[in-house]
Amino acid sequence: MYTTFCRALDKLFGGYLEGELLHIFGPGKAGKTTLASYLAIASIYKEKKRRGELRPEHCFIIINTDRGFSIDRLIQICEAHDVDFEDIQSRLYVYTAYSFKTQSRLLFYDIPEFLDSQNKKPLLISVDPITITYRREWKGVPRDRVLLVARELRPELEDQVYTLIRLAGTYNCVATVVNIRRSFRGMSEEERKRTYPFYGGAPFEYLPYATIELYKPDIESEEIEARLWFHRWKRAGARVRLVITEKGFEEVT
Repeated sequence: MYTTFCRALDKLFGGYLEGELLHIFGPGKAGKTTLASYLAIASIYKEKKRRGELRPEHCFIIINTDRGFSIDRLIQICEAHDVDFEDIQSRLYVYTAYSFKTQSRLLFYDIPEFLDSQNKKPLLISVDPITITYRREWKGVPRDRVLLVARELRPELEDQVYTLIRLAGTYNCVATVVNIRRSFRGMSEEERKRTYPFYGGAPFEYLPYATIELYKPDIESEEIEARLWFHRWKRAGARVRLVITEKGFEEVT
């Protein structure tokens, strides 16, 4: 387990686990990328170095789909936790995907080929956010065809999630995905009996080891709340109040 540098968050979902997928969803400016990428990179790097397990082939893979990944924020997190940003930067590979097909190509072909041909071993693979390109596919589609398009593409989205889990298992690395907090009706007849609070539906609820919601209960407040929506080994529903700081997150007591 790798820490989030916040005891309350570690207790909530157990920290970052190798070989598993962590799913984080919520509105903008709630700290999703901080939890999914910046803290994960700093934490994994620091612990690997402490153990003497950091190798030249180790790297960090980020697929960014909304241009929200900030090097300045990563530097801030690294400095706050006494982590060597220059070395991290030399190991960091940030890919941009503006389309759903590009996202699929990166996950199914380009990144596995890069890792194999360059003899790299990822410590983290993160897609942030994973569903924005999926949503773009039905932008401009007539209203009566939106559900049809979403349904046709859902198997490919599910394959992307399975691929992340497979890569996490193959390389025994941490994998994270960020999702959008929006009402989403299920695809199959069984799923359509309920509505999910995030895009993509069932694959994002049960395939990751944990699903965490980050949101602001009060739009006027700086506080955010982290809610355990699902966990494979823990009771869901636990919540902690947090604030975003230069170190990442701190619990509100």
